[in-house]
Amino acid sequence: MQNNEIGVVQIYLPARDLEQSATWYGKYLDYVVEQLRDSFVVLRNKFGPNIMLRKTDKQTPVSFQLGDREFPVISVMHPDVEGLHQEFQGSDYPVGMIKRFGEDQRYIHFHVKDPYGNLIDIGNYPDR
Repeated sequence: MQNNEIGVVQIYLPARDLEQSATWYGKYLDYVVEQLRDSFVVLRNKFGPNIMLRKTDKQTPVSFQLGDREFPVISVMHPDVEGLHQEFQGSDYPVGMIKRFGEDQRYIHFHVKDPYGNLIDIGNYPDR
């Protein structure tokens, strides 16, 4: 059977502690473990590409710089951005401020770092 669809299937992210990171993605972003091995874990949810966490000994969190600003390479849609942001504020994970944009300010998002330090954008994406 031939599949003619094109799209992002999986995103690779580094992690030092696979179980801790998998628990974080499950708790906050509704990902479930699809496959767990010694060197990687595959996470999935029903709305986006899988996340494959690869075990690493080197501290190499994923993000990129533009000028003096750090940007994420992954953005995750969430139905309650403000509630999740509030939950992160009481946690040990670095979280940025909520930002709003668009003519009616209905687009909202914020950045947070996962247990390994990968920068993740979380937004509502009301047009999807």
